[in-house]
Amino acid sequence: MNFPRFQWLKNRFVPVAWLVLVLSAPGALVLSTAQDAGSGEFRQFTNKEGRMIEARILGISPDRKTLTIGQRDGREFELEIVLLSLDDQQFLRQWIANRPATADYRLEVAIDKILEKSTEKRRDRGGFYRFSSEYPQYRITVTNLSRETVPGPVVEYCLLYREKVSIRYDEEERDWEFSSFSLDGGKLNTVRAEIPLEDLVYNREQAVVTESVEIDHVIGDGNYIYGEDELVGLILRVKDSSGTPIGESWRSSDTGIAHFTWESAIGEEDPTAALPDDTNSMPTLVQPRTYELTPGEEYRRKIAIEGMTFSIRTIITPDALKPDGMIAAMGGKAAGWALMIRDRRIVFAARASEAEVREVIASLPSSSAAFEVNAAWGKDELSLAVTGLAPVTGPSPGLVEESPNALMTAGYSGDEPVTSGYEAPFTFPGGIDSVEVTLSPAPGQP
Repeated sequence: MNFPRFQWLKNRFVPVAWLVLVLSAPGALVLSTAQDAGSGEFRQFTNKEGRMIEARILGISPDRKTLTIGQRDGREFELEIVLLSLDDQQFLRQWIANRPATADYRLEVAIDKILEKSTEKRRDRGGFYRFSSEYPQYRITVTNLSRETVPGPVVEYCLLYREKVSIRYDEEERDWEFSSFSLDGGKLNTVRAEIPLEDLVYNREQAVVTESVEIDHVIGDGNYIYGEDELVGLILRVKDSSGTPIGESWRSSDTGIAHFTWESAIGEEDPTAALPDDTNSMPTLVQPRTYELTPGEEYRRKIAIEGMTFSIRTIITPDALKPDGMIAAMGGKAAGWALMIRDRRIVFAARASEAEVREVIASLPSSSAAFEVNAAWGKDELSLAVTGLAPVTGPSPGLVEESPNALMTAGYSGDEPVTSGYEAPFTFPGGIDSVEVTLSPAPGQP
């Protein structure tokens, strides 16, 4: 005999059991066992097609859309409440209303940061950079303020941090070095774990400690910060023995975690990120933003720069014999800018469209020491300032009308030159200590 399958049930757990199938009425199927697994209140549930099953209620999802039922043989199923008959739906509404508040727990959760710093002293061989690391973790203290004991509780947490700099030791060069990822706002990382607790009795606290993460810092001469990771913070929830969360989520006092929900944290979705992961999506800046470029690396996301003004700050040490090369660039023949040394002169070129390109040119200092260069692209003016020399200004080509389809680079040019005055990659042979690019909405721009 073939019995109809119940497509409206989702089998969650099927223990090995001897099942006896009994056809109790036309179109009705009752599942029982030779030996009952429980003595709770069983009833027949009917779906909208008239099919029935005998089971008892084990629980209802927080959104009240899914019902978990158990059969006499111990098997558990989940089903959508809307697929039940109207009578059963009304029964469930009444069941929820009359259910005793056995799960009305009140918890107090305290979160304290524990900070351990590395005692290792690390410097690059030249002594310009200092590298340090710290290893934060959190102590979580849970206190049950309700009279009822919470059985089998579990602390589930997400510890989030943004990796903006990576420190490493080059065995071949026998020197410390670093890479910066701060252009994207850093890589968001999540450490997720569960810590079981003993049964929480009234007014007794239990404390546990999370894993630690490594937060790196790179500081240059003069205490200038070249890169540092960011500890976003901790978000957690406490679950009972059935896996049901008790109350809302708790967060550490770190300002970065305030914008995260539990769902965004476990999904590693950054609600504070100004730039999405989709490289084809280019949000418009409404506040100034500074990007730090690492020489030899490229910024791998497009930036919406229509109507933006630019300022570029860099510290360089040109090669005395062959100083020419690209310091930093963005864009190409459609729109973009380039800061370079060309024909032993410092050149800042700006292109607002294919037809509009302008340049300002400054002399190259005669000293072999490092010096600072500041370039700016405004709506009406281009400017170029070099340490020890008078600033140079010139007319602007106007603001960018369309974002360039190219990357922002430091130490070399992208594949498509901004002007015809050089050929890619136009690698810079000297030293570049830092490059900072700041974008700001021009006054009066939407």
